[in-house]
Amino acid sequence: MKGELSHEHCTQSQGFRAPWQYDVAPFHIVDNLYYVGNTSVSVHLFDTGEGLLLLDTAYGETAYLLLESIREMGFDPHDIRWILHSHAHIDHYGATRYLAEKYGCKTYMPTADFFMLEDADWSWCTPFNMKYEPPYDYYFKPDVGVNPGDVLKFGNITVTAYSAAGHTPGTMAYIFDLPGGLKVDVVLGNHPGQSHTFEKLAARTPENNTFIDPTEWDRFLDETREWARKLLENDPI
Repeated sequence: MKGELSHEHCTQSQGFRAPWQYDVAPFHIVDNLYYVGNTSVSVHLFDTGEGLLLLDTAYGETAYLLLESIREMGFDPHDIRWILHSHAHIDHYGATRYLAEKYGCKTYMPTADFFMLEDADWSWCTPFNMKYEPPYDYYFKPDVGVNPGDVLKFGNITVTAYSAAGHTPGTMAYIFDLPGGLKVDVVLGNHPGQSHTFEKLAARTPENNTFIDPTEWDRFLDETREWARKLLENDPI
């Protein structure tokens, strides 16, 4: 499996020829956590007290939207010190090389996904009549490989890495321990639809921060198990 792409990625890539269509206002989630992604791909920013940490960077075509969102939240992109990646799909690392070379960010990628940064097989798009290849070289060499069980320290934030392999060989689930003391009370998705990001934002009130839900993670795991069970029933291995 070379840098694998799916129908979804091809479709999104076609759409990102007009990246301004995916613009969305950034917003504060909780404590020192902010949403600075777009309508299709999530990017989360953490103010660590010693610099900014980004979780993923979305597409290269949307880098200018990301930078504008960071500034709208009152931060300076020059303060980005670290970029942590969930996995090596181009819709999550596309802007990383630019940011790293421009601002000197230190990059972290699951070690098992390193090979996917060397070459991507865009033939996945061909069956869907979607001819797309990035106009720039988005591949980069990560500074640090992340492995299951690693505990990373970024300023006042501690991050523990857990294997969530399947989507890619190295896909990681991270638990962020924030200074405010929240546990797994806020669930972040790689895409807004995964964790109903914009629905939560619309329903949030000054009295009720709908992003804080201690039961959401367990519900998500239960729903995923049920989805997997039905998938195996319909298409046994």
